[in-house]
Amino acid sequence: MFPDYYAILGVALDADAETIRRAYKRRAFECHPDRGGSHEQMIRINAAWEILSDPLARQRYDHARTHAHDPVAAAAANEDSRTACERAERYPRQWSEFEVWLEDVTKDFARAQYGKVEVFGATWPVVSGSGSGKSFAVAGGLVGLFVGVWLNGTNFPVLWGGWSWDQLISQRTVAIFSAIFFTLIGFPSVGAYLGAQIHKGIGVVLKSAMRAGSNSTAVVKCSQCGQQLRVPNSSGKWQIRCPKCSHSFIHISMNGASK
Repeated sequence: MFPDYYAILGVALDADAETIRRAYKRRAFECHPDRGGSHEQMIRINAAWEILSDPLARQRYDHARTHAHDPVAAAAANEDSRTACERAERYPRQWSEFEVWLEDVTKDFARAQYGKVEVFGATWPVVSGSGSGKSFAVAGGLVGLFVGVWLNGTNFPVLWGGWSWDQLISQRTVAIFSAIFFTLIGFPSVGAYLGAQIHKGIGVVLKSAMRAGSNSTAVVKCSQCGQQLRVPNSSGKWQIRCPKCSHSFIHISMNGASK
C-alpha cells in the first residue's frame, strides 16, 4: 500500500505543479523541525514532494494507485517511493538554510537556457545554467534508449538471422542499421528532447510563481526576544517557533494583514 502523497500535501489528485509547489512550501513551513515540527513530518512531506513534483514518478504513482493488481506498476512505484524516502532525509535542518535551499531549487528551473545541437544525424537538446535541466534531459535520453531497445529488441533475431557478407547491400542490412540508429540515436534524442521540454514547462510555471510570489512573505517580531521572522503573507493561522529563543506563538494573517 502506497502513502497518500496527495493527502500528505493536502492537494487534489488533479493539482497542477504550481499548486503542489505552494502546498509543499506551506507544509514545510508548518513541519520543519526548526519551526516546531518534527523530522518525521519533514520526511513525509519531502517524500511526497519528490514524487508529485516529478512528472514521470507522479505518472507511475497514479497508475499504480488505480491499477492495484498490476505487479509491474506496483514495483515501479515502490522503487520510486524508496528513492524518494532516501532523498527526503537530505534537507537543511535550519529553517533559514531550508528557505535558501528551496529558493535555489526554484531558481535552478527558472534560469535554465535551452538550445539544440546536431550530433550523429539527430537533434539533441542542450540545457545550460541548470543542473536539474541537464538531469531531465539525461533521464529522458535514458528512457528513450530503454524504449528503443524494448521496441527493436524482438526484431534483431529476425533481422540478423541468416545474414552473410554478400548481403551488405540488401534490404535486411538497411533494416539492421536503421534499427541500430533509431535504438541508439533516434529514440534517446527524442527522449532527451521530451525531458528538456518537461523541465521547460515546469520552469515556466515556477517563473510565474516567483513573480506572483515576490511579496508572498511578511515579517513579524518574536514577542519574547524581538527577533524578526519571515512568515507567509497569506490568510491563515501559523504556528511559529523563534529559532533564536525557541518561543512558540500563533500568527494569524487575514488577506495579508497580521493580527
